[in-house]
Parts: sequence; structure tokens; C-alpha cells
Amino acid sequence: MEVGDSISIAVQVTGAIIASFVAGSAIFYAIGRDNGKRISAHLIFNKDQTIEAQARSIDQLQVELAKTKTTIFESEKAAAPAPSGTEEDALTRILDKADQDLWLSVPMQDGRHSPERALAADKRILSVVNLKGGVGKTTIALNIAAYFDRLGKRVLVIDADYQGSLSDVLLRGKRESSAKIDEWLTSDAPPGLLVRTANRASGLENTAFVSAFYSFAATETRLMIKWLLRSIKSGGAPDVRFSLNRILLDDQALNEFDLVIFDCPPRLSTGTICALAASTHFLIPSVPDKASLETVPNFTEMVSKLKAVLNPTLKLAGVVATMSTSESLSTREKEALDDMRLDAKHFGEPYVFNRNIPHKSDIAKVAGDRIALQGAPPKVRELFEALGKELATRMGW
Repeated sequence: MEVGDSISIAVQVTGAIIASFVAGSAIFYAIGRDNGKRISAHLIFNKDQTIEAQARSIDQLQVELAKTKTTIFESEKAAAPAPSGTEEDALTRILDKADQDLWLSVPMQDGRHSPERALAADKRILSVVNLKGGVGKTTIALNIAAYFDRLGKRVLVIDADYQGSLSDVLLRGKRESSAKIDEWLTSDAPPGLLVRTANRASGLENTAFVSAFYSFAATETRLMIKWLLRSIKSGGAPDVRFSLNRILLDDQALNEFDLVIFDCPPRLSTGTICALAASTHFLIPSVPDKASLETVPNFTEMVSKLKAVLNPTLKLAGVVATMSTSESLSTREKEALDDMRLDAKHFGEPYVFNRNIPHKSDIAKVAGDRIALQGAPPKVRELFEALGKELATRMGW
């Protein structure tokens, strides 16, 4: 028997003993409480003494359990020693890089699945992404999913944002989830199985989804650091950047969906990188004002560097104006978009969608609770239907 197995058994046995003592103590206490008026003070004293003795035994067992935990910790520490000074220096140099350079600091490995496989099978994988928050990414992702769902497309929506706003809407306030992005990024399960066991989206007949919650933030950081350290040590670590390529671009998984939509966070996190590495297209929602649009050229430059190394297939579907002042763009909004076009040419002059999504109270009322295409008035539904139709054309459908 291995040392680790022995330690594990010791912990289980110790826990069982503690549980039995606690249960025994509870029984004696109940007897003393319920029958206190009928038994003698002598018997009560004896039972109290017994309980005290058991409590002391529990204290002793807890001390032993703490020692056992310390032994386990030391064993794990010995099995995975801290990085050497040289490794620490190398890791520090990498973490000091700009975000996109950090993710390009480890050489590519052969054998990854390319999004070209999705295009060849007439599938599309779309990242809805912008490094500026509060621009309506989740609203766009949800309503695009609903649009293609109505067309009969099999849609898979992946929440890659630890805030879980998209998950809250699709789970309808429940926290039960059969598929979480944390598990997808760390699982060795067959890709086809993972896709088939995704959560079903209420009200969307052809849509499944993978959820995210706040725990995902810690998972992302841990995966990144572990990947960097292993790469520094051996140079042969599994490439976390292509974790979702392995799943989504497998032949069996490709048979399970027609469109995948990623709702990405406003940062180049592990989830965002994995989404961009697996995508055929990406869409940038932005408020059409100067302050918001100034971030777009910087973002497209970052993605162009990632594209060159991680995903040469990646195409920019375009920039969609969100939360505009009205259904027709104002002169100031048009000028801000024109200025953005002049600077954000890393994918050629960016396409700006003809259909913008205005800031409407009917959209705001359902945001975070329902999907506008399902619960908003017909005029609002027409806006998202027009956007969906234009996006389908941009993606070659």
C-alpha cells in the first residue's frame, strides 16, 4: 500500500471515530435533558462525567487529526517542491509581460485541433468579447443564441466570465449545474460526452450551455500558473491555451452543435484565451462613444498578435454598437465609430454592423433575468433578429 493511501485511510478512520463520539455525546445529552426530572442527581453527574471524558477524547482525536493533516501537507510538499530560484525568476519575468505576451511566452506544441475543422464542417464558434466592461456582451450573446435557436441551429453557449451573468439568466436563479467551465478546462472526459451533458437552456429548445461562477476566477489563475511552471520545468506541459480546442473541435463533439457562443470577461484571462484559440470568429460589442471605442484598437492589436500564433483562422465578425442613444445613430456616435475605424485596422478596416442595439428600457427590464428575444415587445425582438441575420452573413452562413 502506498504512503498516500495509508494517510487517506488514516484520515477516514479518524473522522469516523470523531463522528461516533459526537453522536454518542448527543445521545447522552438528550437523555439528560429529557429525563432530568426523573433521574437522580447522581446519575446526571455520572452522565456529565462521561460526556466530559468523551469530549476530552474528541479533543485528543482532533489533535491527532491535525497531525495527520500536517503529515499529508508535508508529503504533498515533498512530492511537488517549490520552484527553484531560477524557476521563480523565469516565472516572474513572464508574469511581468503584457497580457498578450504572457500568453505567447511558451512555444506552441504540435497536435492541437484547429478551428478550421469547424469551418470545414460548416460550424461556427463565436467569441463575444471586449476588454471594456459594461458594454452589453452578455445581452448580445444571449440574444444571438436565441436567434439561431429559433432557426433550428443547435447552439452551445459557454459562460467564460467568472461573474456568471449569462449563467444566472439561463439557470433561472438556480445554482445546480451539470456542466461548468471549471470542469471542462480540467477534465479528461471524452469531448463528445462533455458536450452531450451540457445544461439545457430553459425556453431554448435547441440550446445547451456551460456555466461559470465566482470560483472560476481562482481556477483560471491556478491553471495559468501551473501551466507556466510546468513549461519552465519540463517544456512538455499540456497546453492550457487549447483546452477547449480539444473538446469543441473533436469529431464527436462537432456532431453535437452548429454554433458555439462564448460570453467572455473584460480581460485576457485563461477563459478568454481558450475561447479565442478555439473560435472561428469574434464579435466586439461597444458603446458608440469616444471613451468606449478608444479601447477597441488596443484590443484588436492584442488579438492580432494572439491570432498570428494561436489561431490563424480567427476572423473579426465586426463591431456592434450597443446602448446607443436611439435606433438611429447620432452624428456624434457615427463620428466616434469612424475614428475607431481609422485606428483599429489590425484585421483590416473593421466592419461596423448596420444594426445597432439602442439603450431601451424594454431591454434593460429583462436584462439579467430573461432574454429580450423571448420576453421583450415585438419591436425589441426585431432589433435582435436583424442583428442575428447580419451576423449570420458575416460568418458565412
